[in-house]
Amino acid sequence: MSQAGRVRGAVAVLADRDSAVMASELNATLGVTRGVRVVCRTGEPTDPAALALLTPAAAHCVLVLPGDDAAAEVVRVLLALQALLGAGAGPPVVAAVRDERPARRDMLPEARRGTEDRPACGPAPE
Repeated sequence: MSQAGRVRGAVAVLADRDSAVMASELNATLGVTRGVRVVCRTGEPTDPAALALLTPAAAHCVLVLPGDDAAAEVVRVLLALQALLGAGAGPPVVAAVRDERPARRDMLPEARRGTEDRPACGPAPE
């Protein structure tokens, strides 16, 4: 028996937007998602009751992406997940934070190591 038509997983999306519009935009962007069902739900991601619509306790993983309010919104969503699931319970959670401020040169890894003006091999230029 062929398994080509079987759904192997699902991705649930929660946003404070119309679920039909989200589904349409995702289908247009992603195209055919073979074996993956995309489910869209409308609700405020920072509300534990809205998060419960997705049944995060049964998820393999939870991904929290930043919206317009970036870091503050991600923290609020993480707190809502903790309120829903309890401390130390539930699936692994991956959270992304977007910081659009320009990076300071002294904060870049190569600047901290002092290698920004050094060639890849050999001594530092004089």
